[in-house]
Amino acid sequence: MVGSMLKEMVATPANLLQQRKDSAKRTEILKCLRCSSTVSLWRLRELALTSGGLLDDNLRMLAWPKLLGVRRIDCNDSDYFNLYSAYNAALNESGDAGVSKFYSRTKCNVDRKMIEQVKRDVSRSLWHLKPSESKRSAAKTKKKQSAVGGCILKVLDEEPDLNYYQGFHDVVSIFLITLQSPHLTTSCLLRTTTHHFGPSMSPSFAPLTTSINLALFPLLSLLSPPLLSHLLLSTVEPYFLISWLITWFSHDLKNLQTIQRLYDAFLSSHQTLPIYLSLTIILSHTDFLLKTPPDFSSIHSALCSLPSKINPPEWDGLLLRSIQIMKKHPPLTLPNLASTYCKRYEPNGGKVTSSLTSPSVGLITSPPSWLINSHVPSDWVLIKRRNGRSKGSRKRRKETVELQEEEGGIIARTASGREVKRGGWRIGR
Repeated sequence: MVGSMLKEMVATPANLLQQRKDSAKRTEILKCLRCSSTVSLWRLRELALTSGGLLDDNLRMLAWPKLLGVRRIDCNDSDYFNLYSAYNAALNESGDAGVSKFYSRTKCNVDRKMIEQVKRDVSRSLWHLKPSESKRSAAKTKKKQSAVGGCILKVLDEEPDLNYYQGFHDVVSIFLITLQSPHLTTSCLLRTTTHHFGPSMSPSFAPLTTSINLALFPLLSLLSPPLLSHLLLSTVEPYFLISWLITWFSHDLKNLQTIQRLYDAFLSSHQTLPIYLSLTIILSHTDFLLKTPPDFSSIHSALCSLPSKINPPEWDGLLLRSIQIMKKHPPLTLPNLASTYCKRYEPNGGKVTSSLTSPSVGLITSPPSWLINSHVPSDWVLIKRRNGRSKGSRKRRKETVELQEEEGGIIARTASGREVKRGGWRIGR
């Protein structure tokens, strides 16, 4: 008992210091989001990338839409009620009956086979994030699952060229848990699916595997030749990364806060950051991998297990190193680096060589304008515009709008106390 008390006393100063740092950063994030007529996106990205990311769900609910160029105040979940009610009915019925009922209640044009696959995957979603969930909470989890399924189908219906893949339901789960609004989740997903996850949602994974081939082993040849030789000796291919990349590690990690912290960084950076982070994870376990027998089964199993070996506090350091490597070897230099790699390691051709001539390089593309915008209007400015209170209007009484965090969501009220906008549809924790 004395030992545990001493340990607690020793740990307390560090905890207090971290609490002060988090409090100071929370103030900075809120200042960035609320204290000006415009939000500085470069400042917000910097805050999202540095230690701790965006800290908590209340801040992410405000920040993620800004990073993705989505207007949060325009999202109204009542518009989506029919879709989610229909999907909930389909989820609770087995066989074709549920899917047929879904089609009869909606105008969804998603392929039947895709809906059936979504239904199977969604029924397994969310549990790994809350393994201690009691049976009493099972009904809440079912409600969340139906919302996850509804978001997926809405995205596929809006973007018919996208192809659903197993693992996308994990991504949707994280967005929905964080943003707490199906409409807002869907709006944000429509951004990420056409950019960040675009290569994964192609008819095949060819754009994704091409990017992996051009990045991983060529970078390893530069940063750790002994480790690369060990991996090549085992004949393992770099496709063990696919699970990490298509879910942004949300399938392989169990800690929700860690996953959300990674999402903060990925939403604020170039779309290749998950590949650079994967490289950094491998480099940080060099000794462990070199001690693993160089046969395919042992090396592949060891590589797949790496994310689960990392403690939550270590991810900030890994992200920092990933960004440093990206700055030193930016995405646009990867084809030239891969060409050099091929001359030494694939003189007779190979996966990397064929990737150099591939027309589909999924992740090495120019970012869209909304991802590199420098400023966007603050929510309170958008609310005033929507309500017709522009700066030039002198006939109407000026009122300031304050965003308040409450248990039921985020509410905007005028100085006189009148409610302007109620926050997103809450699905419960």
